[in-house]
Amino acid sequence: RIFQILPSEYAGSRQFFSASFDTLLHIFEKMLHGGVYTRVYCVIDGLDVYKEGMSELITKTAEIFNLGTEAKSPVLKLLYTTRPENPILESLTTSKHRILRCSPDDLNTFIDSRVSGLGGKFTPGMKRMISRQLREKTDNTFLWLDVVIKRIKSIGLPTERRIEETVKDSPQDLDDLYHVLVQGFVQRDKDIARLLACVVYARCPLGLRALQDAVAIDPKEKYTAYEQCEPNKPSFTPGEFYNTFGTLLDVAEDKVYCIHQSVKDYFERRNPLKDAMELEPRLILAHVSMAYLSLEDFGNPWQDRGILKRNFPFFKYAATYWYSHIETAADFRGHLPFQDFLKEIVPPVSYKAQVWMYEHYFLPSSRLSRVSEVAIEFDLAWLAELLLNKELCGIVDNFEPDCLSRAAERGGVVLEVLLKHERCMEFTITDAIVRAIAKSHRCTTMTLLLDRRETDVQITEGVVQAAALNRRSGKEIMTLLLDRRGADIQITEEVVLAAAMNTGSGTEIIALLLHRGGADNQITEEVLRLAARNSNEEIITLLLNQRGADIQITEEVVRAAAGNFSSEETITLLLDRRGADIEITEEVVRAAAGNWNGEKIMTFLLDRRGNDIQITEKVVRAAAENEESGTEIMTLLLNQQVISIIEEVVQAAAENEESGTEIMTLLLNQQVVSITEEVAERVAECFNHDQE
Repeated sequence: RIFQILPSEYAGSRQFFSASFDTLLHIFEKMLHGGVYTRVYCVIDGLDVYKEGMSELITKTAEIFNLGTEAKSPVLKLLYTTRPENPILESLTTSKHRILRCSPDDLNTFIDSRVSGLGGKFTPGMKRMISRQLREKTDNTFLWLDVVIKRIKSIGLPTERRIEETVKDSPQDLDDLYHVLVQGFVQRDKDIARLLACVVYARCPLGLRALQDAVAIDPKEKYTAYEQCEPNKPSFTPGEFYNTFGTLLDVAEDKVYCIHQSVKDYFERRNPLKDAMELEPRLILAHVSMAYLSLEDFGNPWQDRGILKRNFPFFKYAATYWYSHIETAADFRGHLPFQDFLKEIVPPVSYKAQVWMYEHYFLPSSRLSRVSEVAIEFDLAWLAELLLNKELCGIVDNFEPDCLSRAAERGGVVLEVLLKHERCMEFTITDAIVRAIAKSHRCTTMTLLLDRRETDVQITEGVVQAAALNRRSGKEIMTLLLDRRGADIQITEEVVLAAAMNTGSGTEIIALLLHRGGADNQITEEVLRLAARNSNEEIITLLLNQRGADIQITEEVVRAAAGNFSSEETITLLLDRRGADIEITEEVVRAAAGNWNGEKIMTFLLDRRGNDIQITEKVVRAAAENEESGTEIMTLLLNQQVISIIEEVVQAAAENEESGTEIMTLLLNQQVVSITEEVAERVAECFNHDQE
């Protein structure tokens, strides 16, 4: 039920994965405090898997979960798991983390369990010897034991001497152990190096059939059709694959994974395949994907998508991730075949380009006509740099004057490439470009713009307003603008309103504006109303603390809070701080009655100000129309006062498709409905609808 709170615009994966971190964090917070559960446990596993952003994630989620002593409702419990790496541990205080170590008893239990399952080709004496030798490795971990036992299991004709040599040749350092395994695979068959690189450097786990297709493409060969690759395609079942590569790789639900994140870390630190391949290993999937998409089999953009994916298992991965494997222009320059592939799959007029772009739900014929537009749309900084430097043979494409505007709207790193390049100095810096940077980009981009083109940049009210809306970097950009162009900046009510709507950094921006003296006269009723509507207690607290005597808590502000899905804390804050000045009007109670999370809000209002609340016909009708919590709110209202239910309320309940039947049953049981002919018809209509 907690995911029902997710806003509808983020239900699709495209919108969800393109949303900013702060946007998703705010939505996550609202989901947690949505009143669905009284206790929520959240486990975030594997912080060490990701190289960036983990300190920010820890800080922000810790704030949400209130890891201090302050009481919260609902009760929220947060647990991170990670290997004990310094950057992450430094983000946690000693009192908030524990380093777990292997218990000798648990290790012995693990050894006994795994050794007993080795199978009949290992005699009881061999198994006792294996257990004894493994126990002698006092610094073992579960992962080390798992890998070594798999090595022992893979011995074709086990003898005590071969078992002893296998254990002895297994270094206790994991990196050294992985090195022994990788070198053993590569020495056995050099094509295995390509398979390992495809698994380790893949952006997402590859299916077995997709992996077979990927391994079939040898970077030393040229292919024009899929049928030319098939003779090189390996064949293996999940069981065969596991038996061969199980010491490093695993198969689950037909997808291939590294057995542990430490395997990927080892490849990143040691690059063990470098001497075994003719291409930098991390670029192998760039070559394979581009070669795959260049095949003549993908020259028809009107092919059925389902048939395409069934017949060409690697297509989905290649179409989705090919460009992500090229990180810099230098990667491209170092491998000549990339030039030929690019001419086939990047120009939007190419059918092959259209095929992979369609996989992104993109219609290039209607939106893109130039390679430079592809660079902007897919945020390919390396492609933009190559185009600007005219390094692509056979592809001549000058960036159009509107490229800065398109890149600014798109976001990403291409805009910085354009701003740095001399060829773009002639392009006009429009107000729309500056506003887009202020609203959606990081402070580094705005700094670059001012450093490169300051005399061409106008800081209009729209630019300042856009900066106030920037969830991630709003405070930093606003500070930069005030420091560098303070004389040009006017802090209007619209700017403060924009900050009040900013659920990421709005509080910091308003504090900055108050500190710098520009917002003293712009704290209006509308600013407070927006903060209340967004349940931004931090902004309300800030304003009450700094401008308390000048702040008027009007009916509109309280009504906005009462109508907000997550407004219990906002209402509590307003009544605690300014309760004597607040009147609970009919419109406030009506807003609470219509709120899908209104049961808690209505309970709070009745407990705190029950004597001042009048249950009017409008309030009762709002409860009857409430599809989510109407029954609970109607129960509260009936327990509070004697209510006369008019025909319009019955009509509202009859039209309530979610909870109308329960509300009608409640009203009939309480005998507060006068049964007229019209009411009887409405009741029958309600119950008939429920039966349907």
